[in-house]
Amino acid sequence: VEIRMGDTHDICERIKRGGITPELIANIEKELNGRHIMMSYQWNVQDTVVSVYDYIESKGIPVWMDIKGGMSGNINAAMADAVENAAVICPFMTEDYAKSESCESELTYAKDCRVQIVPCMAQSRNHEGSVFRASGWLGVITAGKLWIDFRDVKGDELTKRADQLLLEIAKKLNINTRPGFKPATPSNNATRSQMPPSSSSESNFDKIPCEFCKELYSIEDLILHQS
Repeated sequence: VEIRMGDTHDICERIKRGGITPELIANIEKELNGRHIMMSYQWNVQDTVVSVYDYIESKGIPVWMDIKGGMSGNINAAMADAVENAAVICPFMTEDYAKSESCESELTYAKDCRVQIVPCMAQSRNHEGSVFRASGWLGVITAGKLWIDFRDVKGDELTKRADQLLLEIAKKLNINTRPGFKPATPSNNATRSQMPPSSSSESNFDKIPCEFCKELYSIEDLILHQS
């Protein structure tokens, strides 16, 4: 398939205008088919996750969060049910998330259930002042996956990142983000986890150069690189 610079411009402009159309929302709902998008987090970033939850819910998309009525009865049973009925899970990655046994169990079970995972980075630096990166069990599960950057964002900027999250969720559900266009995999503004993808299928054949720095990017990486 030939990818032209004009295509990337159209998509970039669409994202800048808001990007999330009623048609895309309807397609997401259709592909969810009674399932939901699950928010997975540790309590220190609850405010950010609530904002993302409220935004997605405002679009009419089924979304699950423990404090939004998702937990009742036995905690373990409720969590298992939430995972088993999720089409996509969004782990908000922080140092405390990585240390949490509950979060580890939750995301590991989601992986075992073949739930699509769209990581969200929610912490800039660890307690030692170094750049926080997913490592250990969290690094293994999210290796090579696109993560959406929710570090230190609020207001309109958080809304833009939530739109990016919905676009990535749509891609995971095999939904075109505009008529006639199927997103390349995976995108960035996201940044890939530090470990490389396990598949070697991604090649320069599917990439195009940035007109400014001349580096090669997949089509969605280029959009977010230049935005």
